[in-house]
Amino acid sequence: MNGKHGSPLKDAGQLDTLCRLVGGQPYLVRQALYALSAGRLPLEKLDQTAVDADGPFADHLKHHLLALQGRPELARALRQILHGGACDQEEHYQRLHAAGLISGDDRRHVRMRCQIYQHYFMEHL
Repeated sequence: MNGKHGSPLKDAGQLDTLCRLVGGQPYLVRQALYALSAGRLPLEKLDQTAVDADGPFADHLKHHLLALQGRPELARALRQILHGGACDQEEHYQRLHAAGLISGDDRRHVRMRCQIYQHYFMEHL
């Protein structure tokens, strides 16, 4: 995908930084590469502004936050995961995993999918 966007990531270190930031989440990858290739932000600035209210991922993050606010039990489960815990209920694990917010092989071995989600939800949940 980097090549399809004009190769804004110039080396393996930059690619690793982006992967750590977005965790392979397809929408976040595309948004990041678009922002980088359009010259809107260098990678360092993208990293610094990723969770800002007017940052490149703001609409996506707000969408997930609103969805969680409508499902308090999922918000509680995500808070538990944010603080290093397991997910108590299989249904909550499945829903959060399907939403792409978390990763892990099962509800006992779970973590946030990427740094963007980790930082944003630590601040907003």
